[in-house]
Amino acid sequence: MLWLGGHALFTPDEGRYSEVAREMVVTHDYITPRLNGVVFLDKPALYYWLQASAIKLFGLKEWALRFWPALMGVLGCTVTYLAGRLLFTRRTGILSAMILATNPLYYGAAHYANLDLAVAVLISNTLLFALLGLHTPSSSRLRTFFFILAYVFAGLAALTKGLIGLVFPIVIIGSWIIILNRWRLLRNMHLITGLLIFTAITAPWCFLVQKANPQFFHFFFITQQFERFLTKADFNNPSVVWFYIPIVLLGFFPWSIFLIQSLTQQLKLVFKQRQQNTAVLFLLLWAAIIFIFFSIPKSKTIGYILPLFPALALLTGNYLSNRFDKPYKTKKIVYSLTLIAVIFLLILQLSAAYINQKTIKPLALQLKSIATPQDEIITFYRYYQDLPIYTERRITIVADWRATDILHNDNWVRELWFGMPFQNTADWLIEEPTFWQRWNSHKRVFVLMNAQDYANFDKKTHHQRYNKSYKLNEYNNVALVTNQQQIVVSYDRKR
Repeated sequence: MLWLGGHALFTPDEGRYSEVAREMVVTHDYITPRLNGVVFLDKPALYYWLQASAIKLFGLKEWALRFWPALMGVLGCTVTYLAGRLLFTRRTGILSAMILATNPLYYGAAHYANLDLAVAVLISNTLLFALLGLHTPSSSRLRTFFFILAYVFAGLAALTKGLIGLVFPIVIIGSWIIILNRWRLLRNMHLITGLLIFTAITAPWCFLVQKANPQFFHFFFITQQFERFLTKADFNNPSVVWFYIPIVLLGFFPWSIFLIQSLTQQLKLVFKQRQQNTAVLFLLLWAAIIFIFFSIPKSKTIGYILPLFPALALLTGNYLSNRFDKPYKTKKIVYSLTLIAVIFLLILQLSAAYINQKTIKPLALQLKSIATPQDEIITFYRYYQDLPIYTERRITIVADWRATDILHNDNWVRELWFGMPFQNTADWLIEEPTFWQRWNSHKRVFVLMNAQDYANFDKKTHHQRYNKSYKLNEYNNVALVTNQQQIVVSYDRKR
């Protein structure tokens, strides 16, 4: 939870998702998510509701926007400890939670305002409480309680990221039951109750957003859920099938040192005695199925693999716990690696402000201080995802919105283009002829563009009888210009 507000928002994700939440607060519309005023139905609404609640409680501050990811990180470690303690030993629980909290990918995600950690924790909690329920005697009331929690978290996961909140538990639990031939357990899982809980959580928003946006079901379930996974359509970050191997090894560092030994030993154990090591089998299936699932699609991003990490933490924690009292200096190695991990994470956290080379926060704050409600802020063939949230206003964007290749380029243009049919965006998603009309009017406009494009832009304003351009500032290769001369307001690069 430390230093959540110590650096500007990273783009695109932190700027994008935080802006959606801010617009919910401003418009009081908590059903239809919007990005820069454009309907944005790529994801369900739960994460935006959480961020909106933080904005309402704490204000529009960077630490507030990262509050819920950090809280989710703590929740994930807590449930991992509980599962480790009840399924194995108290020491396994402590080691597993510590391993999960101190690997860089999980730690970084807990300090990063996007959906990845939230959905990872909600899916993991679904699986962990289901696993606890499956290993609790049917005579215990805790069994029912664990299953109810599993269904609640499954519904919340689906309301955060969609169908994977349901698909992963079904496939993993189903595979586990098939391998162990324990079909009788289905009668004790309260499946009807679970379906009612899941439906009660997910159906109301789906009904209301479909009512407000009749194209929602096709766009969300077909375009965003099935096509992204099953087709070769152009989505973000096309990568090789082995993309997640180095991601897991580096993201799980330094505990990845034990990963191969841990997986190998426990695979052998399950192969010999799977009926006596059912919890380990469940965790191995969890790790394998999620890894394979996300390796299949052409589109891959680093954060997708996060639901794998609680399973790896428990497997590694169990492995180390079993070796703790043996004469292999395991205890000293664990203590040393923990210290190394903490030091590394502190360095990573303190370096975040220097790593973030895409923010335009200083320019946005300068604009916020000088632009009046009558002025217009325009981005020229660019969209800076942190600009609307720092200026706290909708931005006009110049692009070729009728280009024939939009569908084949997974970028901010297509992101907004997908939402254009849901409302009339002609006033603020404009093309270049409209831009020059506004530039040459009596209205003051501020324009942000790639600094390398400014020379040609300035030349055009001189040679075609347009209003002259005045460059106000430049930051991170972004130029801020206006069509009317004015006093330049200084800004602090460290803010």
